[in-house]
Amino acid sequence: MAALINPYLELLIVEDDKIIGMLQKKVIQSQTEIPVSVFENGRLAMNYLNSRPSTHFLILLDINMPVMDGWEFLEELQTLKNGSLYKVVMVTSSINPADRATASMFPQVIGYYEKPLLTENVREIFEREEVRNFMSPPQVI
Repeated sequence: MAALINPYLELLIVEDDKIIGMLQKKVIQSQTEIPVSVFENGRLAMNYLNSRPSTHFLILLDINMPVMDGWEFLEELQTLKNGSLYKVVMVTSSINPADRATASMFPQVIGYYEKPLLTENVREIFEREEVRNFMSPPQVI
C-alpha cells in the first residue's frame, strides 16, 4: 500500500527503545512513503514539532519514556495552537485498561496498540478514515 505523498505530512515514532523504534520504522516504511523520524523521548519530539508549525504529524507514541513520557507529551500537545495538525496513535507495552481509558480522553489520540506494532496494525491505522483524510494532499482553493 503506497500512501499519497503529502509534503506537509510526517510520521513520528516517539519510542525510547532504539530496537523497537527501528523495527516500527521499518514496518511503517514498508507500507507508506511518508517521511518517518524516530525520537527517544517526548521532549525531543516536541522540540521537533515546534520547529515545523505548518506540518501535519501522525505520531506513534509510547507511554513510558525518560525525560518526557507519553502522558506529559500529550498534555503539552494540548497547549499547542494548531492541535488539528496532530493525530496520535499510542503504541505501548501497557495492557492496563486505565491507560487505554486515559489515552481516549485526549482528542488527538485516535488509536491504542500494544507492542509490537505489526504490519496488519499499520495497515489498520492507515485505513482509518481520520488517517486517510489526514494523509490526503492539501486542497488548493
